Amino acid sequence: MKSVTRILIVGALFLAAFPSGLAAGRLGFVGKLADPENNYHLRGAHGVAVSPDGRNVYVVSFDDNAIVVLGRDLVTGWVTFAEAHLDQSGVVRGLFRPVRVVVSPDGTHVYVGAFFGDAVAVFARDPVSGQLEFVEALFGGPRGQFGLTQVHGLTLSPDGQELVVASYGDNAVTVLQRDRLSGKLNVSQVVRDSSEGGEVSGLIRPTAVAVSPDGSHLFVTSSGSSSLVHFRRDRSSTMFFAEEIFLEGVGNVSGLDGAISVAVSPDGLDVYALGMNGVAHFRDRGQGRFGFIDALAGPEVVGYGESSAPTEIAISPQGSAVLLTRGGDDVLVLLERDRQTGSLTVIDALRDDEGSVDGLAGAAALSLDPTGRWIYVAAQYDDAVSIFRRWPRCVGDCNEDGAVSVDELVGAVRALLEEQPPISCWQVDYDGDGRVTVDEIVRSVREALGQCPVASV
Repeated sequence: MKSVTRILIVGALFLAAFPSGLAAGRLGFVGKLADPENNYHLRGAHGVAVSPDGRNVYVVSFDDNAIVVLGRDLVTGWVTFAEAHLDQSGVVRGLFRPVRVVVSPDGTHVYVGAFFGDAVAVFARDPVSGQLEFVEALFGGPRGQFGLTQVHGLTLSPDGQELVVASYGDNAVTVLQRDRLSGKLNVSQVVRDSSEGGEVSGLIRPTAVAVSPDGSHLFVTSSGSSSLVHFRRDRSSTMFFAEEIFLEGVGNVSGLDGAISVAVSPDGLDVYALGMNGVAHFRDRGQGRFGFIDALAGPEVVGYGESSAPTEIAISPQGSAVLLTRGGDDVLVLLERDRQTGSLTVIDALRDDEGSVDGLAGAAALSLDPTGRWIYVAAQYDDAVSIFRRWPRCVGDCNEDGAVSVDELVGAVRALLEEQPPISCWQVDYDGDGRVTVDEIVRSVREALGQCPVASV
């Protein structure tokens, strides 16, 4: 095996001297699972999440008051309908006008945030089939728990112990402790905006929440305050306390107008907040504090005017790609992240009904699979979940650090010899056909020799 691998790499070194016509660092539209006859209960698809094992995609449908379970092919990325749970059907509650869905890190539970239902619904997930069973629902509103009214944002801490909620209607952030066995939730902390008698400002109409990879920091965007609030965890009490408040137009801060979404890089160094006027970039300054760096704007990022309506921002598991959706003008944007500086560069943008793209009408949310290759978009006005894929900028660069190592080349050759799809390193399978070819090995070797293409729009 070692001798064959060595021969193939040497041969590829010779062939690598010849030019290649492969493009780099782009997005591609794969297809969509649409629901014109409402067979799948995808009307008003509004939130989407991929399970940690990659076997399922979960979609919440605003118009159908439902959560939909889709099975997922690990090689092709394609999805098929499995089942749907509707509000008020049987024992199911808490799904009236759902907008967000998340899956626990251990893959055992699924949580849904319902905006007009003022609720968080809990489902147990079958680890084999991915199907769901209703567990409970917690309610806010006039007769319920303060901090759960008009649930808009939802996230789980990396260790799965906490579910954090952005309560748009209560101007509050709520932390719920999660029982890992049952999935049930208990309120442990509610942080109110000063307008609600709390001690923190900048939480008017909170829209999204994100927890740092180490669980030490919580970031909240608020559209009413045009703000990003940074909370730091007190390890002695496990509570979050406000550390910093960034406001649009205060100091040199920009990109937070109507802030709608937030994401933290996998290394915990960078925070990106999506606003009506750009992507605001914040970076770890040390001592548990973050500072505003700059804002990326321009029509490729924010569209043209308020009608562009940005909706969500997310980061690939490798930390090299940032994606965002704009539901107002039906666009999916790919940006490259410099992992040394955190700066962003626009790489590609796909618009609904341009070229072969058909599945971005009202793009409301997005989610990446665990490998970072496949992107799933909940298209509210297409009543669909749409599938996109990334092509690697550097073929064979599994960790996307901008270089192909010898170990990565060896892994690519082994995938070629064993005729197995390199799911753990999709970057070598450039054309996405589920197998590695000699041409792809040659391209990997070429880029190992320092010819990895420079990103460009």
